Amino acid sequence: MGLPRRFMVGALMTVGLAACGSTTTTTSSTAPAPTTTGTPSATSSTSTVAPTPTSTQTTAAPGPASVSSFKSAYAAEKVKFSLLGSDLAKAVEGARSKSNAQLATEFQALSVRAAQQAARLANLHPPAKYMTDLAQLTTSFAAVAADLSAIATAATKGDPPAAKAATEKLVQDAARVKAHDTALTAALGLRPTG
Repeated sequence: MGLPRRFMVGALMTVGLAACGSTTTTTSSTAPAPTTTGTPSATSSTSTVAPTPTSTQTTAAPGPASVSSFKSAYAAEKVKFSLLGSDLAKAVEGARSKSNAQLATEFQALSVRAAQQAARLANLHPPAKYMTDLAQLTTSFAAVAADLSAIATAATKGDPPAAKAATEKLVQDAARVKAHDTALTAALGLRPTG
């Protein structure tokens, strides 16, 4: 038997209202295609290719960005995580008409997007005075990703107590995202989210 629809909708409505301001993220991940280079073996009668060693370039991690470049990069990320919040709100609003399996799929996808958002934030290089705020925001997004995954797992298993616990934790972690975003947004002089 699945999670009681009344419980899931009520819990998810609470989450949607608190989650990340008004957020949604668009995520994409790309990885470079592996390449090998080589030269045909001159002594071989077959057409094998022997890989040549590749050189590894060591480069220093990029230093802190200027305030203006960090502000621009953060503003672009705010747009993405605002979309994540919007999508979460839509998922919550549409929860009544969905099965537990559909909810599990939807919330797992939201979890992946939140984890990707955390990774993108971690790749920003803020000036020193913004490092702590950004690190706290990144950590909070990672926690939200874990909470969303726990909700998806609970929906898959039809486990209302686990769904309730994960939802309560999500509400707390989403409030942390909102608080850290608000602080960083104000410090950078950006327009508030949501």
